[in-house]
Amino acid sequence: MCAAVEGVSDLVWFVAPEGSIRYANRRWREYCGPEGGAFGDFVHPADLPDLLAGQEAGEPFEIECRLRRASGGYGRFRVRSAPSAAESGTPAGWICTAKRSEGLESGYHSLAEAMAEAIVVVDEAGTVRYANPAAGKTFGHTPEELVGGKLTRIVPERLRRAQEEGFERYLRTGERRLDWSSMEFRGLHRCGEEIPLEVSFSEFERDGRRYFAGIMRDLTERRRAEEERDRFFKLSLDLLCVASPEGYFTKVNPAFEELLGYTQEELLSRPFMEFVYPEDREATQKEVERLSQGLPTTHFENRYVRADGEHVWLSWRAMRDAERRVVYAAARDVTGERRAKRELVTRAAQQAAVAELGRRALEVSDLGELLDEAARLVARTLGVRFAAVMRLLPDEGRLLLLAGAGWSEEVVGKLHLEAGNGSHAGYTLKSGGPVVIEDLRSERRFKVPETLRKEGVVSGVSEVIRGTNGEHFGVLSAHSTERREFTRNDVDFVCSIANVLAAAIERVREEEELQAYADRLREQAEILDRAHVLVRDLDDRIVFWNSGAEELYGFTREEALGRTSHELLKTVHSKPYAEIKAEILDRGRWSGELVHTTRSGRRVTIASHCVLHRNERGRAAVVLEVNNDITKLRETEKELKRSEARFRTLVQNLEDVISVVDEEGRFLYASPSVRNVLGYGAEEIEGRCGFDLVHPDDLEWASAFFSSVLSGEAKRPEVEVRMRHADGGWRDIEANVADLREDAAVGGVLVTFRDVTERREAERAVHESHARLTSIIEGTREAIFLKDRAGRYVLVNSRTAEVIGRPEGEILGRTDAEIFPPEVAEPLNEADAQVLLTGKPLSVEETLPVGDEIRTFLVTKSAYRDGRGEVGGVIGVATDISNLKRAREALRQSKDLYRAVVENATENIFIVDVETRRILQANPAFRSSLGYTPEEIERLTLYDIVAHDRRSIDRNFERILDLGNYAIGERLYLRKDGTFMDVEVGAAAISYGGRSALCVVAHDITERRRAEEAAEEVREAERNRIARDLHDLVLQHIVGTLQTMQAARLEGAPEAAPELSWQILALREAVRGLRGAIYDLRTDAGQLFARSVRALVEQERELSPERELALLISDDFPEGLPERISTQLIRALREALANVKKHSGADRASVDLDVVGGAACVEVSDNGRGFSEKSRDGGFGISGMRERLALVGGECSVRSEPGAGTRVVFCVPLGGEDRPVP
Repeated sequence: MCAAVEGVSDLVWFVAPEGSIRYANRRWREYCGPEGGAFGDFVHPADLPDLLAGQEAGEPFEIECRLRRASGGYGRFRVRSAPSAAESGTPAGWICTAKRSEGLESGYHSLAEAMAEAIVVVDEAGTVRYANPAAGKTFGHTPEELVGGKLTRIVPERLRRAQEEGFERYLRTGERRLDWSSMEFRGLHRCGEEIPLEVSFSEFERDGRRYFAGIMRDLTERRRAEEERDRFFKLSLDLLCVASPEGYFTKVNPAFEELLGYTQEELLSRPFMEFVYPEDREATQKEVERLSQGLPTTHFENRYVRADGEHVWLSWRAMRDAERRVVYAAARDVTGERRAKRELVTRAAQQAAVAELGRRALEVSDLGELLDEAARLVARTLGVRFAAVMRLLPDEGRLLLLAGAGWSEEVVGKLHLEAGNGSHAGYTLKSGGPVVIEDLRSERRFKVPETLRKEGVVSGVSEVIRGTNGEHFGVLSAHSTERREFTRNDVDFVCSIANVLAAAIERVREEEELQAYADRLREQAEILDRAHVLVRDLDDRIVFWNSGAEELYGFTREEALGRTSHELLKTVHSKPYAEIKAEILDRGRWSGELVHTTRSGRRVTIASHCVLHRNERGRAAVVLEVNNDITKLRETEKELKRSEARFRTLVQNLEDVISVVDEEGRFLYASPSVRNVLGYGAEEIEGRCGFDLVHPDDLEWASAFFSSVLSGEAKRPEVEVRMRHADGGWRDIEANVADLREDAAVGGVLVTFRDVTERREAERAVHESHARLTSIIEGTREAIFLKDRAGRYVLVNSRTAEVIGRPEGEILGRTDAEIFPPEVAEPLNEADAQVLLTGKPLSVEETLPVGDEIRTFLVTKSAYRDGRGEVGGVIGVATDISNLKRAREALRQSKDLYRAVVENATENIFIVDVETRRILQANPAFRSSLGYTPEEIERLTLYDIVAHDRRSIDRNFERILDLGNYAIGERLYLRKDGTFMDVEVGAAAISYGGRSALCVVAHDITERRRAEEAAEEVREAERNRIARDLHDLVLQHIVGTLQTMQAARLEGAPEAAPELSWQILALREAVRGLRGAIYDLRTDAGQLFARSVRALVEQERELSPERELALLISDDFPEGLPERISTQLIRALREALANVKKHSGADRASVDLDVVGGAACVEVSDNGRGFSEKSRDGGFGISGMRERLALVGGECSVRSEPGAGTRVVFCVPLGGEDRPVP
């Protein structure tokens, strides 16, 4: 046998009774190793119990188990085992064969072994039957250590009891308290540390046993990553958030809370659009829609409103997670950047203004003109109403308003202010530096001039115009009639303008002094004829020294004579003296500059003129030297050159472009700043025609303007055009053009220009913003005002002036105490003080006298904060709620009256919803009549209490809604106890709680109905009695008398026959009328309706044989109708036939009975004279017939025209108007 199994592909071995392997074939040895040893050592511990249990049974069995490889690990096999019996019949061992498991189960095992997630399988006892390698790695045990042990080994001690109880409960009841598909759990590592796990459990059955498999994923790294992410989220200086599709933040980081000032609960509980600045919400919504389409936000800016009412600019980046349906967004506060950009634009405009004034300072020689331009430039650039140049008058200790913008002609050149603390300008001189006024009304540093107060000046800034030698020329100032904060840039701008003016003033002064000095030299030369004279011999010794020389050099004649000029005056020549002397001897004269030293040691520059004098023999004898001191002239010239160089440097570095063009517009020169403005270098643009760069739409009028400048016809030198930049874009250019072709230093047209594109955009934005704000403030019906901290009004709209009853000018600058009586002003001031103290908004009701009445206003007050965030006043919005309060009071009184009337009324009143027919409200009388509690009756609909079909109820609803109100008539209501109540109903359409409803009033006529029925029974009995008496007594007697008279006529004398004939005719007419009366009495006695109509028509035929009367009854018309309906229809029909007989003049009439649309219809028509529309409702018993029909829910219609007969139709609904059977 051993040889037979040695070559098979299955594993074959023999196990002795004690469990040792006695034989194993080659395939076993290749897989498990050499034979020998205990068989249990080769079986996976989890599978060994099942294998031993099979052997203990003593029968062949087949089982799935894992066998250990020689190379390590386990392989899954299908093992068949059969006992090998000894001669005694007892097993001598077990013969086993094993085939490698194939298919899906083997694949699952391989997959489990290779998975990164831990897999643990336990049985019902909680014993681990399988653990893959990942489980060993996760818990720090080998799979062999885990298998066979309890599951609690990898459960923390604090959780073991709960785990065991839950497992036992599930085995016992099948109850799961946790989601097995995914749950988080804490595991225990071998080292004692707890491990966060994500676990999913599943249950399966195998070989009749229940097993539980758990797949576990170690969450330690993920938790660590999430914690790091959360730390970064919290520590980020940027604003981070997650938003839902519904428009709410679901998560925000602390930076969000810190910047906006809201708590996290506030940010998460309100739609994020509420935090967006109102003007930015439309753009924000569009960006949100882009995100919803999957487009990311790479750059988007909007404003968010902070909790304190201020707003901040945020720059956003965002993207949408389509899988999680959320938006992740990050924002950065760019408020400071935008403020810096605005300041940059302002600064650029100010620098351009400084450059413009510097250029004008080089061109303008008239100082007064330059000062006027400077004042206008300051006012325009700073956006203030007033600007002034004040000239210091040192001898008088006062300041003169020399030039100004915004000031009247009566003030400029005439207004004097005190140079000390008596004025803003004087205080500026005293302080020696720039002075800023935030609010002139609260200024305490100096006395406010009455001129400023009268003009309404509030804020200002000023700077000293100071020369290089420290001399104060005066003060440059700017004043605003509105409170404003002058920034550091504003102050620097004013200082720069003051410096330009100081330099220009010094230049003008130096030029004037130089000109004066030159004039003096000219006068002296003419008068003194070059008075500083000395004579030298050919050896350079002085032989003549006049008084002028003594005065110039300080040496007396005695000291000078006989000495050389070099020795005495330490002469310094511009070139060697030998050359000068040779020129004098050769040419007889020489002129040049020398440097001499005076007696005091001062070096002076001398303009020397030397003339050679000859003796009588013609030989050279002496040299006459006339010297002029030009030291101061040369110093002045040097200073002038320095000043010109300084201005040239200023021009070269100006942002404005200074250029010269010829008559064709070609650039002859352009300053370097042209690159900053147009993007071209100076060398690129020179020689190019400027009109080639002008926008085509501006070319025609720009050319015309240039021609007008050349012809001298231009009304103003300024012009603004669009020019093409080197990058291809267009720039707004502001230019100043001056024709200086006659100026030899220029020789062309001077054009200075600057780029004002950003300024124009800023101006347009400011203008639009100001227009919007003005429109909002003036367009609202609310009173809007602004007060400073002292309670003075600084801003009011027209509505505020209307409420207070004074012009705006009388309100501004005043407090409530100055406008209102004390009892009105004190509450207003208290509310203002509370807002200033807390800085929080406040809503109060305030009463003010308006005209002849006291009106109530709802006022919302909040703190007004300046640019530094400090509370500078109170801003308020007041809404007149006087009419609202009166309306509320009237409404309250109306409600109280309504409640009192309805609740105490004896009539049944209730309200029904139009759409649902549900009873919304009912008064006590109605609830009592029907026997319902308030809760019960509000659960009912109208269909539950009206004892008629729904069609009838809905038809009445339509009539009420169409007409507004409608008298329905008699109806039948069903009580809670099942009995009926007769009511007479009227209803009207109303609005109740914003919904359409009907108010129904139902008058209980049950008792009246019973009384009417009793009276009807009495009347019926009386009619029957009268009819019997008339028939049995009166009619019989008259008939007998008639017969007797007929017999007498036949038997009597002929002369008596005519009289008897008339009497017989009268008796016959009486019999006919009496029979009709008897019929009328019996018609209402309960006959079927159709039979009553036939009898009535037959009677009419007998009474009016001259008129043809037809009767038509349709097949579906019922023989009988309810008594109430039948009675009213018969009476209406009798009235209609009476009208035909009395008024129509017809020779033919008809009565038709038919059923139309579920209603019984009776039509009476004739071919008589008819009647007009005007008399339709006024006669012929029409009103009476309509009233009869209305009592039973019917209608009466009449159609008639003169000469065309008359048609009367009665219709009563069938099946809905009769009394139901209880």
